[in-house]
Amino acid sequence: MKTIILLARHGETEWNLEHRLQGHKNSPLTNTGRQQAELLRNSLGDHTICAIYTSPLGRAVETATIVAGQFGLDPVARDGIREINLGPWEGKTRAETEASYPEAYQKFWCDQENFCLEGAEDYHHLEKRVVDEIEKLFRENNGKTVLVVSHWIAIKTIVAHYLGLGLNGIDQVEDLPNGQFVTLENSDGVVIL
Repeated sequence: MKTIILLARHGETEWNLEHRLQGHKNSPLTNTGRQQAELLRNSLGDHTICAIYTSPLGRAVETATIVAGQFGLDPVARDGIREINLGPWEGKTRAETEASYPEAYQKFWCDQENFCLEGAEDYHHLEKRVVDEIEKLFRENNGKTVLVVSHWIAIKTIVAHYLGLGLNGIDQVEDLPNGQFVTLENSDGVVIL
């Protein structure tokens, strides 16, 4: 039996425009971000969505809520699909972060296996957390199609895992634009994209 997760990225936020790292902090969706959520909703019209799950962070919840109206569903928050915790980097611009933490910054983008920053989550923990949650959602929704609204780095980590790329393959995964989704299809325990 086939189980499908439509894994979507939240709409554009104010901090996306400012090139600020959000992590567990939040900034509101822009008007464009709300329009992206509406376009996401419209693009799902051919799917029979049985449930909508979202990260508990406001930008994902707002995106999921905009989408949910069409399906008569209430989004269910799942902490496991929250974005990576970036600790002291959250709210800072990429340029500020690179200037203050040049070695860690380089590892964050290009050597995820060895990224380590005090007060932040490493990629090993992130991968375990998000993949465990996706596996739970597959089990809980056997034979159904569900929407999962998550975040940029969390999604790249999930995709890299199921493509068998490992942590240092995350940078090979194409960035998913705001308000777009990728399909994960589980048939008899084998997940394909």
